[in-house]
Amino acid sequence: MAYDRAERFTDPTFEFCHAIIEKLFKMKSIFSCPFAVMVATSGFWAGNESLRAAETDGLIQSLAKTTYVFKTILRDDSITTVSKEGAVVLTGTVAVVSHKWLAGDTLWNLPGVISVDNQLLVKVPDTDDKSDVLLGAKVKTALLIHRQLSPTGPEVVVKAGVVSLRGEAPDMSQKLRTAEYVRDVEGVIDVINEITIGGNPRNAGEATLEQIDDASITALVKEALRAQHSTTALKTGIETSAGVVTLSGPAKTTAQKSIVNRLVADINGVIGVIDNTTVEVAVSERTVRLSAPQNLRIVFK
Repeated sequence: MAYDRAERFTDPTFEFCHAIIEKLFKMKSIFSCPFAVMVATSGFWAGNESLRAAETDGLIQSLAKTTYVFKTILRDDSITTVSKEGAVVLTGTVAVVSHKWLAGDTLWNLPGVISVDNQLLVKVPDTDDKSDVLLGAKVKTALLIHRQLSPTGPEVVVKAGVVSLRGEAPDMSQKLRTAEYVRDVEGVIDVINEITIGGNPRNAGEATLEQIDDASITALVKEALRAQHSTTALKTGIETSAGVVTLSGPAKTTAQKSIVNRLVADINGVIGVIDNTTVEVAVSERTVRLSAPQNLRIVFK
């Protein structure tokens, strides 16, 4: 890292090390031991780099707390984030496994992060209906990922794998779409859609206007694709810039490509989708057998 004259007089670390070197030069022993200069100089660089690394680690830990994912979806989980030179370690407990992946994916997309060691554990509920409690948490997470019916989301009740949805939707399409996403959550046996049409459409859509950070959007998109049966096996590349999501990678069919596009467009915080995914063509479709022409005659005139 280079310093110019202006930086020399504004950086206290530089001034401190520079003063030490000047004092060493005034000592007679310095000329018989040039290595002292190297030690002092290396100390400056090492100290300055350590300082910057510590600042980056502190920034990573602070940014994680301010992300949409940590402030909303993971707010009731017990998560400790520790960063050392960009290597992040996550420890603690979360309600469901999807929260573990959301936490790791969000951290991975923060600036300065070079690795994420996700040691989060899923906390097993101390109730007789553990499966229903866990399934309810999964469904609520799925609904938080997608655009809300209302700022608080619909009420979710789970009994023996059957999910009942209650609340208000601004229109029929939103009601049906909500049930569709819930029905596709792994473990859901059936959906009883008791959502009514009504309420203030403007208020119902206010949550979608919230500005969400790019790291959270990328994590939400990954989790949405991972959670849905129809897209879980896809290896889709995801990049987010100012709320615009760019997708890349293969899709098995045109219909699957369309599903991914529609799914991502309905995720909280997404303001645009650039779909660069390509439809894979089966070998049988792209292989054309050409037989050698028989009795070919070339006539020159």
